[in-house]
Amino acid sequence: MRRFPVPTAVAALALVLSLLCGGGPARSQEASPESLAAARELVVAAHLADVFQKLVPVMMQQLKPAIVQLHPDAAADYDAITPQLIEGFQGRSNRFVDGIVAIYAKHFTADELHQLTTFYRSPAGAKYIEQMPAITQESMSMGQTIGMEIGKEMRERVID
Repeated sequence: MRRFPVPTAVAALALVLSLLCGGGPARSQEASPESLAAARELVVAAHLADVFQKLVPVMMQQLKPAIVQLHPDAAADYDAITPQLIEGFQGRSNRFVDGIVAIYAKHFTADELHQLTTFYRSPAGAKYIEQMPAITQESMSMGQTIGMEIGKEMRERVID
């Protein structure tokens, strides 16, 4: 069996997760204990651990075409290693949650976090949580389609 470029898939998935989960560059100041507690409450109310668990398999499938395009003979290897990668990511769920809590606490005040928590506990927030996996999957598919169109256009321009 050919060795699959796992670091590529892991790096791509980490980037996608950071973009989807609101994880941008962290500010240098430390979050207050009140903000950390409010951020943890938000993460629980928004079911971010559940979202993470649901999105990892979806993202792995969304990444497959890009990986296979670069390495056409890697399709079977990708399929074989995907369950192990998913298990590895899902096994880090607590670490993911702790990281997200810290990021949110650095970017929002405790009051803002309480307001967000109120939203996620509202009917609209509950629907948002419920629809998030489908919206993310559709968004990734759309992004992939647009990326392929741009790539084709760039190739044509370079050839011209």
